[in-house]
Amino acid sequence: MNEIKRALAAADESFLVNMANKGIYKRACKDIEGMMPIFSESADSISVEISGETVTLAAPLENSKCSCVSRTVCRHIVGAILLVRSTLTDEEIAEVPKVVEEKERIETEKAPEVPENKRNEAATKTLTAGEIKKINECALDCLTLLGDILRNGIVRLPESVSDNAEVSVVRCHALKMAEGERAMRSIGSLLNDYNEGRAAFSMGNFMRCFCNCIRMMETLSEEDINAETLGTFRQEYTPVNEPLKLMAIGQRHTAGGDYEGEIYYFLNLEDAENPFMSLSDVTPLFYDTVKKRRRGTFPWGMTTPLSNMMKKMFVLVNAKVNGGKISSSQETKVAMTMNANLNCNEMRQLIYTDFRQAAVDLYEKKPRTELERMLLLQPKRCMPPSFDKASQTYSMILEDKNGFPAYVRIKYRRENREFVDQLERIGEKMAENPDKTYTLLAVGSIGNDKFELYPIEIYDFIDASYSDDHELAEEYSVSEEELSYSEVISELIEEVEEGLELVVQCGLQTGLSGSARLENISFNYGLKGLSRLCAEFSKLAEAYRHDTNADIKAVLHKLSEINDYVKAAKERLSIILTLNKEDNNNDLRR
Repeated sequence: MNEIKRALAAADESFLVNMANKGIYKRACKDIEGMMPIFSESADSISVEISGETVTLAAPLENSKCSCVSRTVCRHIVGAILLVRSTLTDEEIAEVPKVVEEKERIETEKAPEVPENKRNEAATKTLTAGEIKKINECALDCLTLLGDILRNGIVRLPESVSDNAEVSVVRCHALKMAEGERAMRSIGSLLNDYNEGRAAFSMGNFMRCFCNCIRMMETLSEEDINAETLGTFRQEYTPVNEPLKLMAIGQRHTAGGDYEGEIYYFLNLEDAENPFMSLSDVTPLFYDTVKKRRRGTFPWGMTTPLSNMMKKMFVLVNAKVNGGKISSSQETKVAMTMNANLNCNEMRQLIYTDFRQAAVDLYEKKPRTELERMLLLQPKRCMPPSFDKASQTYSMILEDKNGFPAYVRIKYRRENREFVDQLERIGEKMAENPDKTYTLLAVGSIGNDKFELYPIEIYDFIDASYSDDHELAEEYSVSEEELSYSEVISELIEEVEEGLELVVQCGLQTGLSGSARLENISFNYGLKGLSRLCAEFSKLAEAYRHDTNADIKAVLHKLSEINDYVKAAKERLSIILTLNKEDNNNDLRR
């Protein structure tokens, strides 16, 4: 067996997931279903034709090449490995791990000793005992402040709390606690939203930020922290060695809280696996940004505002990126611009016509950023949009080719008035022209047991796409009995979440009236872990009500534990109910 076949024999699922990622591996498995392994061999490579691309496999497999535009390990390479590996016998596969393990042992023995100060960059940023003590004290003071918020509730917070929050932000900054500063600044900003009666304030959002801040300060109060735990104040952008080929596909205005500005979206034409990128021009309102917004955004040495360059193609040199976000660094320059056709294969291959598949892919990706939640979708039908004057909410229901719905619901605010008005006009046009093909660039989410979208752009010139129907995986398909049980548990989890929000809103003095009931119901429905957490929180909170010298940190910790449980349960239940509830489809017929 030659070297490349040894490498193929060792390329099991774990190896391929590590070489690419789980999403690419699963996509590759789906792509090669029913394919015959046809390839040609040479002394040191294997050539495979797959999905219209030519893959040249080499040893080690990380050196394999593909004719597609991706600069990373793409699904074609993974698919080619799987196809060729399927031709190996069980005996050939069984004998290789010993060879690989022996090779790794020899290479490890030959590896030179790495100096201690080079093994971890954080070693050069070791915190002194004095610095750790000050950081711990600051974190504990922040926890005390959070305890004051929890004890009183945000409805009866004294004015001094806002001042103390600002002082905490300043202290965190002085001690280089970047993550801590961000967490406390979020709390302060949301408290300002609440005190000023801004429509953007959400009790649920405050609850999530509150618990995240608890977790962060608990970490920073530990004695074994290091400089890496503190985080960095500025996002670190990594230089891209090769020119970056982008197509401008959308723009949106963002406003809320203390920030306002523009976000521009691009399609990375050379990375089909992580196609969406963005550039943000968002600044705090306490800066004088009005003049800047009027004259537009001019990044990368451009002489024309970026808002006038939508549907253009750019080639950037010396680009710097961070998780899909592009820096506006002065070192980055536009090497070339040209007109772009958004009705292209790069766009169409990303389009979902099966919304269930989009929802499942979104859930399995476990997205952490807006860019990871971005989708291109083509609905089959748009129901007449509506505007609820009571809740000041614009609503639109889109149906895919199989009748599965996606929901657009946007709260009307002064800051987004122009956007909502424009979306209302487009929605009416879509409903009046059912035979016309529309494509949405949107941010997707699974919430309220529904597949929800926040539109960024809507195109009416991209050709219809045809993707395969999605067969719902067994793990997401449930019986009527299981669905009924899931609905009951979902309602219980929602009630627990509302109970937590009530505690934070009204304080420990008034927010515990229903805790015993939630504890009992959780136990009766088999959620013993949740029942135990509710009982422990109730006991700690009751003790603190009668003795303000009790440990408030224990109460905060238990609150964050319940929030973690609720978050995990909601995510799992929401995708099950989204994909299986008949009410979703019935909404379309009402």
